[in-house]
Amino acid sequence: MSKLSEQQEKFCQFIVQGMSQTDAYEAAGYKGSRKQLGDNASRLIENDRIKKRIAELCAPAAEKAQIDAEWLLRESVDTYRAARADGAHGPANALLKTIGVYSGDWNEKSTRENLHKYAEDFTEEELAAIAAGSGTGAADAEDSPAKPPSVH
Repeated sequence: MSKLSEQQEKFCQFIVQGMSQTDAYEAAGYKGSRKQLGDNASRLIENDRIKKRIAELCAPAAEKAQIDAEWLLRESVDTYRAARADGAHGPANALLKTIGVYSGDWNEKSTRENLHKYAEDFTEEELAAIAAGSGTGAADAEDSPAKPPSVH
């Protein structure tokens, strides 16, 4: 595998320090409009060499804290269940995405594309029911209680 450029290494370091992708990309010395920086940072973060380097940089801290993807998934599911039980639906919904990411079932880009294509298959009545928060119809909402996601 080829070595990262100096800018790519800086980008990885800044990401690990907690910077946003766009800010890390700019701080690493890349130039452009804010939109260009954001778009290019999004592409760079998906690069396998960049992902590997970020994982290498994070590994010592994760080992020290004994955190791994399985632990993150379990904790996210527990927190999701507690949020649902407390009626905190906003945080619970946000956790669903987190759970999907940790379980490997969520890929934001493909999910957006699939949702866009899939939405075209709904009737106007089904879309109205979904927008009203009752699933694809009132019967669905009454007959199927909310279930927390299963842990793989």
